[in-house]
Amino acid sequence: MREINVVPKDGVNAFAWDGTYANGAPALSGDYDIEAIATVGGERGSLEVLMSGRVSSVTIDSTGTGLTLNTGALGALSMNNIRRVM
Repeated sequence: MREINVVPKDGVNAFAWDGTYANGAPALSGDYDIEAIATVGGERGSLEVLMSGRVSSVTIDSTGTGLTLNTGALGALSMNNIRRVM
């Protein structure tokens, strides 16, 4: 487990994980959970976590109305799950 403290600011706050555990050892390959927790007015609560990735291709569904963004690291994502394309 590792905690990364981020100085909050208005809007989206970015952070990067260097792939190491709290003791500095490299993390093994696998699936990991990310949770953002904030304390506001003395109350702790979870925040929404967003991830970014590079789009390698776009697939149009059989009806021609839905798009899927295909990414390497994040897999196939429906446009319903996308917040921003840059």
